[in-house]
Amino acid sequence: MKTRLVFVVLVLVVLPAAVLSLMAAHVFRNWEMILESRLQDAAASAAETAAGRFCGELEHDLGAVRAGMADCLAHGGRFEETDACAAKLIRDRMLIRRVFLFMNPWGLVYPDVGGLEDGGETIDDGAGEGGGYEPLIRTLRREIASVGSPEAAVRFTVADSSYLFTPVANRRGLYAGYEVDPEGFAKALTTLLERTSGGGILLSARGPGLAAGQAGSPSTDVRITDPLTGQTAGNGQPANARGERGGALAALRLSAPFDFVEILAHIRDTGEIARTGAFGKRLYGWGVVLLAAGILVGAALVVRIANEEIRRARARSEFVAGISHDLRTPVSAMTMIAESLYLERIKDGPRQKEFLATLMREGQRLNQLIERVLFLVRFGQDALVYHMQRMDPGRLVKKAVETFTQRLGPDRAEEKEGAVALQIAPGLPEAEIDEAAVSQVILNLLDNALKYGAPPSDSGPAVRVSVDAVHRERRWKRCKEWIRIAVADSGKGISRREIKRIFRRFYRTPGAAAANVSGVGLGLALCKHVMEAHGGWIEVESTAGVGSTFSVFLPARPVG
Repeated sequence: MKTRLVFVVLVLVVLPAAVLSLMAAHVFRNWEMILESRLQDAAASAAETAAGRFCGELEHDLGAVRAGMADCLAHGGRFEETDACAAKLIRDRMLIRRVFLFMNPWGLVYPDVGGLEDGGETIDDGAGEGGGYEPLIRTLRREIASVGSPEAAVRFTVADSSYLFTPVANRRGLYAGYEVDPEGFAKALTTLLERTSGGGILLSARGPGLAAGQAGSPSTDVRITDPLTGQTAGNGQPANARGERGGALAALRLSAPFDFVEILAHIRDTGEIARTGAFGKRLYGWGVVLLAAGILVGAALVVRIANEEIRRARARSEFVAGISHDLRTPVSAMTMIAESLYLERIKDGPRQKEFLATLMREGQRLNQLIERVLFLVRFGQDALVYHMQRMDPGRLVKKAVETFTQRLGPDRAEEKEGAVALQIAPGLPEAEIDEAAVSQVILNLLDNALKYGAPPSDSGPAVRVSVDAVHRERRWKRCKEWIRIAVADSGKGISRREIKRIFRRFYRTPGAAAANVSGVGLGLALCKHVMEAHGGWIEVESTAGVGSTFSVFLPARPVG
C-alpha cells in the first residue's frame, strides 16, 4: 500500500512539478526578449505619435498663413495690411520665419521684389544667406508643376531652408506659404518631444546640426551628428552604436521636406527596466515555488485524508463486528429461553415466570441496543434531530443510571450491586433537553467509566455520578448558570496527549485494543456533538493512577 502511494505521489506530484519548473526556466530565458519586443513596440508607437503631432503643427501653421493671406486679399490686398498680417504670424508662431504669396507662374506677390516677373535679379534683403528669391521661385514652379493638382500643397527645401506652400481658396494660381525658422523648428520639436515622452520611453531628435530631446536626458539619448563623417559628438560613440538607430529602440524620419530629421525612442532608465525584469522573474519564480508547494501540500492532504478514510473504514468494520456481538448476546439468550419454554423443559410455574421475566428484560435490552445503534448511525451521518423540552435533569440522570444498571448482563451481575453511586443536588433548575440524546450521553459515559475504570471494591463504587448547579462564565455564551453532570471513575487515568484526541470520531486509546475493550471510538465524539447542540460543552479531568472525571454542562433554565 505504501509503495503504491509513493508511486502515485511521484507520478502525480513530483513529475508535474519538475516539468513545470523546466517550463518556467524556459520562460525566464525568453523573458528579456519578450520584454524588449514590447518596449520596441511601445517606442515605435511613441515615435509615430511624436512625428504625427509635429507634422500636424506644421500643417496648422500653414493653414493659419493661408487664412491670414486670404483675409488680407479679401480686404483689398494692400501691402501695408499684408505686411502687418505677416508680421503678426511671424511673431505669434515660432515655426514661421517668412511669409510668402506666390502667383503661379508669374512670381512672388509678397514680399515685394521690385516688380520683376521671375525674380531674376538678386535682391539682397536678407532673404537667405546668398540673398535673392530666384532659387525659391524656380523650385516652387517646378514643385507645383510636379504635383499636377492645383489644390495640392507643396513642401521642399532650397539652400538649407524649408518651405511649405498651399493654394489659396477661390484664388486661381495663388499660393500662400512660409519659410520654416530653424531655431523655432528645433525649439518646437524639443517641446513636443518633452510632452510626448513618458511611460519609460524618452524621445530625442537627430539630424545634421540638430539635437533635440528632453532636458536632463542621458548623453546616449541626445546626439549631434555630422552628416559627412557619420560621427556622433557629445558622447564619443559612433552613431550606429546600436545598429543603424544609434542605440535607440526605434527610429522614425519625418516626412519631406524634413526627412533629414530622425526621431529616436530610447529607454528612459535602463536600470529600471532591468529591475522590472528581475522583479518579474522573481514573481514567476515564487509563483512556481508556491504552486509546487501547493501541489505538495495538496498531495499531503490527500494522503492524510485517504489514511483517515481507511482508518474510518476499518473502524466502521469493527463497529459492525462489535454491534453484531452486542446484538447476538440478548438474541441468543431470548432464543434459548423461548426454546426451553416451547419444549416444556421448564414445567415449574415460578420458574416459567422467572424465564418470562428474563425474556422481557432481554427484549428491552435488545430494543435499547437497537436504539443506540440507530443513534450512532444518525450521528455518523450528521443526521441527528433534536426535540427539546423542559425537564428535570436530576430525574433524567436517575433514569439513565437505572437503565444502565439493568443493561448489565448475567456475566456482569456482580457489578450491579454498588457499581454506580448517584448524588443529585436538591433544588436543581430545569433545562431544555432532548431526553433521548442526553440519555445516550450519560449511558456512554457510564459505559466508558465501567470499562476503563477499576471494579467496585470495599473502598467504594466503581463509578460516581453527581448532578449539581454551578456558576460559570463562558466566552461568547450569555448563560452563567449551568447544570453539571459529572461521571467519575477510579481507573488508571488518561494522559494529556490522549485527552486532546479522545473526542475525535473513531479514535480509540492505544491500550483499548490490547486490553480487549469493546468499542468503536464514537461515544465521546457523540457526547461532544450532543452537548454543543444543547449550547453546552464537555470537559475531562484526569490524574494518572487516580481516575478520570467527565463533566457535561447544560444551560440552566430557571423554573417559571
